[in-house]
Amino acid sequence: MQFNSYTLRNGWKDRYGEATDEQKKFVDHVYWLCETNYKAGGSQIVETYEPREILSDFSNLGEVVEFIALRVNEALNQRWGEDDDPQLEMYERFNNADWSRKP
Repeated sequence: MQFNSYTLRNGWKDRYGEATDEQKKFVDHVYWLCETNYKAGGSQIVETYEPREILSDFSNLGEVVEFIALRVNEALNQRWGEDDDPQLEMYERFNNADWSRKP
């Protein structure tokens, strides 16, 4: 199976165990979308989630985007309040990102 995401290109079987092709496609799409929107909050998934965690915690892309939105808003609420805070930049990138893209 050919993966679009950089995260999974090194091979699934050796690193992540067994999964159906449908599950692999879902995880690959989640990683690809989050890599594409890395600075818009996608880093929340790419840096912290293993494929098995994605499969157990999310059943569709809408849930992934909702999770990222919550994390981005959480970071925004904890910022110092300057106009150039990285959290504000991430929030603006999240709102402008196309989370419906396909590879």
